[in-house]
Amino acid sequence: MFILIGYVYLSGDNPRTEKDESWNPLFSKGAFINELYSYVITVENIFKNGLMPAYWSNLRGLVFNLYLSPYKDLKLRLSYQKMWAIRTPYFPLTAEQLAIDHEAAVLETFWEAMISGKDKNRGQGFTIEGSYKLKPNITGLLKYEYFDPGDFYTSEVKDAKFLRIQLEMKF
Repeated sequence: MFILIGYVYLSGDNPRTEKDESWNPLFSKGAFINELYSYVITVENIFKNGLMPAYWSNLRGLVFNLYLSPYKDLKLRLSYQKMWAIRTPYFPLTAEQLAIDHEAAVLETFWEAMISGKDKNRGQGFTIEGSYKLKPNITGLLKYEYFDPGDFYTSEVKDAKFLRIQLEMKF
């Protein structure tokens, strides 16, 4: 058994400058804090990076992980994640850009339905993950994640759940 506590600070862009100050996750574009949340942030960052899940930016996060191995071939992870934004979000496109780019106008609808722009509390996540080594070359994984959105999001945004069942065979 061991406990891992982590803190993450990934700067966000300042809308008052021409320069892009946001963190660019060159090597970490995968599920980083919470796999489910990596899909939630896609709408927020789609204007800069295109449809790229897990583009982590404008994020502070506190992560608590408890790792257990009650049996030789069984590994468990229990995790709690609390997340905040560094900066209050803003919609990055002007009315002129929206008039030209109709796809962006559709995305603005998603943005306004999802992101409040009023607070920095992104919310909290919980993860329960277990893996079992069935044979030397076969491992099974069961992962459940839950995300409870904070005031960074509109009141219409609901909590989210994610389930992954995976069987891995190594050759």
